[in-house]
Amino acid sequence: MDDVSLWIATPEFDEAIGRKRAELDADVPADAEGALMWASAAGVAAAAHQPRIEELLRAQETFVEELFDALLDELGFPEAAPSAPQP
Repeated sequence: MDDVSLWIATPEFDEAIGRKRAELDADVPADAEGALMWASAAGVAAAAHQPRIEELLRAQETFVEELFDALLDELGFPEAAPSAPQP
């Protein structure tokens, strides 16, 4: 549908959103495990446990950048070093 505004307030839209959220939610445990394995493979000792990673992956914040920063922090990645000023 080209114009989403035509169906955004319909029961069909709510059903479609519910189905998509359920699909995404079903993948969260495996995705959290994958994130922990990714951190381990990168040589980072994750301080977080899988339930905390799952909680972050299920968050519904508006700005994903903040969630990504929180995920990296929970996984134990160090803060990025500030870049040197360019001459």
